[in-house]
Amino acid sequence: MSRFHVDRELDKHKEQVLSEIGKEKYDAFHIWCYKIMDFHGWLGIDEMISHYFKQDLDKGRVRLQETDNDLWKEMSKYIFKRDKYICSYCGKVGGKLEVDHIIPFSKGGNDSFENLTTSCRTCNRQKKDKSVKEFLEWRRYHE
Repeated sequence: MSRFHVDRELDKHKEQVLSEIGKEKYDAFHIWCYKIMDFHGWLGIDEMISHYFKQDLDKGRVRLQETDNDLWKEMSKYIFKRDKYICSYCGKVGGKLEVDHIIPFSKGGNDSFENLTTSCRTCNRQKKDKSVKEFLEWRRYHE
């Protein structure tokens, strides 16, 4: 399936999407649909809207991995592949990798692709809920 398919589906269901997502979030939802299509395929308009709300900051702040583990696993595979299986913080290749929230979930970060990165287990566990800047400063001090 292609981006053309997303455009066609969103045009076909535009009234539903606008009423459920809102005009101000329509463009962000449209781009989000492209990203989901890149690794998961089209899920159907109702499911796409549901998944979007599960990761949306304004809708209850629930982590995707707590609501849809299968989709989280697919997203993790995509993030690892995108980042070439390299830890974004220390440069380690392979090993026990985890997906890290660049802006911590506890500080308003979300499960969007832009806010997720590959991290080795050591860096992710040390970073905890620190910002990237805080973590790098902490690591310099503790090495």
